[in-house]
Amino acid sequence: MPAGSTLHAYARHGSTSHGPLSPERLAAILRGAEPEGPEAARVRQALLETPAAALGPLAAEIGLSVSAIEQRLAALCGLDIAGLDRLQNDA
Repeated sequence: MPAGSTLHAYARHGSTSHGPLSPERLAAILRGAEPEGPEAARVRQALLETPAAALGPLAAEIGLSVSAIEQRLAALCGLDIAGLDRLQNDA
């Protein structure tokens, strides 16, 4: 995973307020691992504050379908992609 990848951008954003989130750990959580402790807030920040349009490239980069990433978004944040887009564009 190159440092300029979509995954790295998400991980950097998720590390902004609640401590570090490695790209490898973010990928593992998006593939189904459960976040531990403060990781939940980091992952939510990464997913909720990065443009919804980047979810497709993120999914492809980590070997998931858009449908699978949307299911994880729902499980981790309570939103689907359309809801995320509305949240980001109504703010």
